[in-house]
Amino acid sequence: MKKMLLFLFLIVSLFTYSQQAKIDSLKQQYKLLKGPKDKLDALNQLCDLLKRQKNDSVSIFYFNELIEMGNRHDSIKYVQKGYDLLAIANKFMGDSSQAIYYGKKSIEKCEKIDDIKRKLYAYSNLSAIYSHFREFEKSKDILGEAIQLNKNIVNDPISSVLYSNLGIAYESLGDNEKAIKSYLMASKIADEQGSVRAKTMALFNIGYIYMIIKQPVKAEEYLFKAINESKKDKRNEDYEYYSYYTLGTNFGNQDKHEIAIKYFEMAQSYFEKTNNLLYLSNVLKNIGSIYVNVDKPKKAISYAKKALKIAKKLENKYLIDGARATLILAYIHTKKFNEAEILLNTIKEKSISELDIDSKIDYYNSHYLINMNKGLYQKALNYYLQLDDIQDSIAISEKDMNVNDIETKYQTEKKEKENLQLKAEQVEQTLILEKETKQKWYLSLGLLASLFTLGVFGIYYNRNKKQKGVIESLQKELHHRIKNNLSIIDTFIEIAKEEFTDKKFISKLNELQNRIESINEVHQQLYQNQDVTQLKLKKYIDTIAQNVQQSINNSNIEIQQNIPDSVGIRSDKSFPIGLIINEFLTNSFKYAFPSNQLGSININFKTSQKHYQLELSDNGIGLPEDFNIETTESFGMRVIKLLTEQLKGTFFLENINGVQLTIKFPKQ
Repeated sequence: MKKMLLFLFLIVSLFTYSQQAKIDSLKQQYKLLKGPKDKLDALNQLCDLLKRQKNDSVSIFYFNELIEMGNRHDSIKYVQKGYDLLAIANKFMGDSSQAIYYGKKSIEKCEKIDDIKRKLYAYSNLSAIYSHFREFEKSKDILGEAIQLNKNIVNDPISSVLYSNLGIAYESLGDNEKAIKSYLMASKIADEQGSVRAKTMALFNIGYIYMIIKQPVKAEEYLFKAINESKKDKRNEDYEYYSYYTLGTNFGNQDKHEIAIKYFEMAQSYFEKTNNLLYLSNVLKNIGSIYVNVDKPKKAISYAKKALKIAKKLENKYLIDGARATLILAYIHTKKFNEAEILLNTIKEKSISELDIDSKIDYYNSHYLINMNKGLYQKALNYYLQLDDIQDSIAISEKDMNVNDIETKYQTEKKEKENLQLKAEQVEQTLILEKETKQKWYLSLGLLASLFTLGVFGIYYNRNKKQKGVIESLQKELHHRIKNNLSIIDTFIEIAKEEFTDKKFISKLNELQNRIESINEVHQQLYQNQDVTQLKLKKYIDTIAQNVQQSINNSNIEIQQNIPDSVGIRSDKSFPIGLIINEFLTNSFKYAFPSNQLGSININFKTSQKHYQLELSDNGIGLPEDFNIETTESFGMRVIKLLTEQLKGTFFLENINGVQLTIKFPKQ
């Protein structure tokens, strides 16, 4: 194994040495040559080798030299190429103004050359620069001009690049379905033309979109395809490491933290080696965020500080916002609230409106956490309400992000078009041959009518399926909003508790919070479930039981339940069931076990073909001898009876070794 590693090291070293030797040789040739044509040719070859280094100061010197030499000898194509190379170099250094300036100069020179291919490459380059710096609208406009020019050039590799850039434009506009179709087309064209780089770029972009729309398995599949493709040509090394960076994000989204850090660190070493500061700042920030999530805030602080330092050097507002947010959260996790607040206060009031959605969430969430930890609940509530407004707006927009498996859809549509064309040809041939007999003629009409009927059926099926998806999305949004509103009410009660010292008042408010929480838990589960009409009863009751036990704080009482994991129940029935269980548990904790004696409470749930049966019992002191449900002043018991009537069920309460309550109600 050691010999193999040594051999690989020697191969890499020899390759690097060989490349450097070529560069040194061409530099020497350039200095010695006298004739302008020979000198320009040598300089052109040297720049081709140096462009792989992208942002080396020596490279930039020779790119400028190419422009100067080209101007001196009226060789506009070399001037244009020099501007192109400088635009790319500045893009990777994170200097947006210089990259855009040189990209525009490159297009300007193309006008004088009258070379459509060269102009298309220049347009493509500038479009990629705009996208790189998140100026997507400008990227789209440039791309529109390029696509118009490209109509006469189909077989050039630039066709694939333009489709990839078109995908980026669609992606930036939020149309992920069209974006993936564009990338798939780019990949197909690149494959036909044998363009490894164009195919790598398209595969990477598909993987990236699947990561964004939370289809991690598809994302992983395409990112590894991009890595394998990039390894076919050393010049595609940058996309190999962009893919590692995106894989890190993809695994981070799944909370697979160790794997995420592994891929981020692979990308980090490459970005450091190539001085790709833009991506380096991003990857450091992401590693810092993971360390916050896994509760290693000291490591998080170290990475976030490095990310912020680079972001400030680049003067990139987007990177500064992200790195600063990570550092603030890391400070909060180490309870360095003053440091966090100082950093938060560097964000000016007018700048808050300019923050992107993620940064706004981090901003208000950080203020909320700091004020909660300082005991400033009113201020915390104000920030919570602002945070809630933003999250509501995201919930509305997220329904537009729900893209299914687009690649399969694309391939299906493509196959359907091929089948339709084939059928059309077959029908035409059949009609010619079948003029001889009326029987065959009617048969053809019958076949066409059947196809038409199936087509109409398919349209209505798809329409109904789409409508069902919209309704489910709206239901999820409704549950999300109600959940948030109930959380706000709970916060108000928490603030109100500070106004009272009487334990009876606080106890009553705790009971009220438990009732709210039992309702809130239904909306929480339904918002998270794929099926918005059913929720898992066992998980629901577990949460209610934990809330009651924590609020009353009596560890001498054990709650046991016998509810199968598979039991699901309709949402309209879950509200009264949750409140009934909450009231019974509260009564048992408060009255069934005086002097903190040991005890247990049992919850059973049974199902038959037409009915549900809820059985609640405790082994406490039982009900008073003169207890009457009709005249009792017990609020909890009266609530339980009313809720049973709401379920259209029967209510049976008895004193046997404590209190036993049985409620039977219909499924429908």
